[in-house]
Amino acid sequence: MDQVGSTSAKPKTIGLPVPCTQRVLAGWLRADHFAMYPAQGNTPAEITWHQAKHAHAVQSVSQLPTVELGPTPAIEITDASENEWVSEIKKGVDFLKYYSHLNPIVGYVPINEITVFQPHLRSHHESAPQTQLDILKWCLPSTFAAHVSIRTEGNRILLLGNDPTFQILPPQSDPNGRGILIPIGANANWVQVKRVSGRYILHNGHHRVASLAAAGHTLVPAIVSDAPDLEHVIPLQANRQYRPWWTPQELLGFPRPPRVIDFFDPKVTMDLPAEQLMRVVEIRMDVQQFQLPVELK
Repeated sequence: MDQVGSTSAKPKTIGLPVPCTQRVLAGWLRADHFAMYPAQGNTPAEITWHQAKHAHAVQSVSQLPTVELGPTPAIEITDASENEWVSEIKKGVDFLKYYSHLNPIVGYVPINEITVFQPHLRSHHESAPQTQLDILKWCLPSTFAAHVSIRTEGNRILLLGNDPTFQILPPQSDPNGRGILIPIGANANWVQVKRVSGRYILHNGHHRVASLAAAGHTLVPAIVSDAPDLEHVIPLQANRQYRPWWTPQELLGFPRPPRVIDFFDPKVTMDLPAEQLMRVVEIRMDVQQFQLPVELK
């Protein structure tokens, strides 16, 4: 078996994006989609240079060779300590909640067969751990922490965090009768891969998989499950739009779909400035006081 720690993958021509930048798979972006990403400077000369670089990336994608996207069956985990970790995950509440009805596989997936639906890779990546067991725990954690700071301003509460996985759970009554509790939780942040139309689609964990690829690893531990179509994989935004990701129709229409390893090909990518972002959740309190007859309560 080609171990996850293997360095036999082809050498990467560029590493991960540096701080304050994002890497864009420019070769797959239409001109109007590419325009959504910030250019470096506003002078006509700089804008012209970026447009020319984008056009060159698009042309480079058209010249890429066709690839077999498989998918190769996920490689079974045979190490005893790794299997023990996976067994504990499968018993957890989160795993049962999301996967009890999907018959998933937990195993190692070839990185070079994984298609991405997210056109950009930001620089807030972590370095991959050293040992195979630590990589497994990094990609498939057993618990999910939400690191959030809280700020109160008048009648509103702001929750701020650099981790995009935190979420607000349904409010609860304080058992001591002193108020209302607003629990803060975290999404199940595993590396998750979906099989759609004979293709591995990376559903979650772009930065961890990219870090492994940049370090020369050829396999990634992931939870693998089937999805009937890409609409079940690519998330809609609040305005019912898929941007800044490709729509399912766009992704399926590519003669040569983008893969994780394409983030390391300078011919089809561009590194652009990017502000550091944080996730903000605003809770507003609109307090109204009135009286009702007892029988109407």
